[in-house]
Amino acid sequence: MATSPRHFGGGDAGRAEALRRAEACCVPPPLPPERRCECGELLRFLNQTKCGSCQDADIVAKATVVDYDGSPLCIVGTDTFFYDIESAEETHAGQWAHPCDSELLHVDPKRLADALVERAIEDMCEEAFEDAEDHVIGAEALGEAIEAALIAFNKAQTASSWTPDVSKVVQLSSAPTEPGAQL
Repeated sequence: MATSPRHFGGGDAGRAEALRRAEACCVPPPLPPERRCECGELLRFLNQTKCGSCQDADIVAKATVVDYDGSPLCIVGTDTFFYDIESAEETHAGQWAHPCDSELLHVDPKRLADALVERAIEDMCEEAFEDAEDHVIGAEALGEAIEAALIAFNKAQTASSWTPDVSKVVQLSSAPTEPGAQL
């Protein structure tokens, strides 16, 4: 059914009806009520129950305060990492940081070797007769050689991945002295 005032029959009454229908379908839904954190900060997202500062304060309050042990650090509530506490304090003084567990980058040699051998056999036998894969010779030796190469590859790696230990926090210079204090 037409809703344009030009195409809606019935003269002025028809135009009025068309305008009423157009307004009814084009009115945006009402905005959700304004929500605020317990500290008074406006919450920007519907799924938020606390602002970022209060969330960070809760994280710090639940964590154990530890001395800096030389490990990399992650600023609480962020994805910002630092090699050492001095670098973190230069830009994030007054905040808290999680010490990070460091793990060298590596692959699972057995799993990857098996997958590579399987893929090589599939590629080799793709256009061969139906059970050609059952007749491949040397697959086990190939897998062992790849696995040995991957073990050596893992040993050569020096880059690491850092995972924040959220059960612990380190106090940066000028940080609030109480773990539950507002950040």
